[in-house]
Amino acid sequence: MLPFEHKTVLDKWGVNFQPFISEKVSVVVGDVSCEGLGIHDFHLKEEILKETDMVLNFAAITKFDERYDVALGTNTFGALNVLDFSKKCAKVKLVVHVSTAYVYGEEPGLLMEKPLRWRRARNNNNIAEVLNCETELLQNRLQELHSKKLPHKEIASDMRNLGLERAKYYGWPNTYTFTKAMAEMALLDSKGDLPLVILRPTMNPIRLPEVHKMGQAFFSKDPWRDRHEKPVKVGNGLTDFDDTNLEELRKRTSEKGLYEVDGVELNMDTRSINWEDYIMNVHIPGLVKFVMK
Repeated sequence: MLPFEHKTVLDKWGVNFQPFISEKVSVVVGDVSCEGLGIHDFHLKEEILKETDMVLNFAAITKFDERYDVALGTNTFGALNVLDFSKKCAKVKLVVHVSTAYVYGEEPGLLMEKPLRWRRARNNNNIAEVLNCETELLQNRLQELHSKKLPHKEIASDMRNLGLERAKYYGWPNTYTFTKAMAEMALLDSKGDLPLVILRPTMNPIRLPEVHKMGQAFFSKDPWRDRHEKPVKVGNGLTDFDDTNLEELRKRTSEKGLYEVDGVELNMDTRSINWEDYIMNVHIPGLVKFVMK
């Protein structure tokens, strides 16, 4: 089943979807874990380097206990390969890297958005030294395993265990968050003058299809009327749930130490909100009364 957003695009364009998307999207076979992103067609690569003005990197292995060599190759060195490729793009203005909110590991308290720098020193002073150390360790382990002519299944299991061991050694709970954190630090260390935006998505308190469903339910029950007092029919559409004000409030509250006032804890956890009640009885009625005029 296609995601909600794709279904609405298909509904909108119908039989014309294929021609529409073909004009907007060009698929290029490659591999971010390889230098040059694994693009072997010289002329195609040159065209991309010449025409690209923005690079967005979504590529990642999201399995928490993935093989260390695979996760490190894609999540960490893959991100560096994307950055290196971006630097060669003649028109590039911005690189956007999608990370995760869990790069901080298991830190206590409220963690504000700020650049992640290497701070779990152990015997390494910076992220470059860490990556050199981990690469050497990984290569030695793989060489040892292959020399024993072990079955692929045993090598894969050892690589998964190694990833978890190294993550916990440096203070992260799993291979995924560890390799994504190293990617952030390596990108910041290597970006030079290239503008870089790092996005850290987390769990959404409410999914877009649920907002869509509640909106349909509300306007089916109580239709909105146009200027001629005719009911407006409910249809499918994309919804942008903007929580910018909430996040700004959370940030200012934290900075001013207002989470506790006179010994009373202020509940700012969005998971505690009854979203159906809020959407149906507060949010949409408020839109109808004050915005949709």
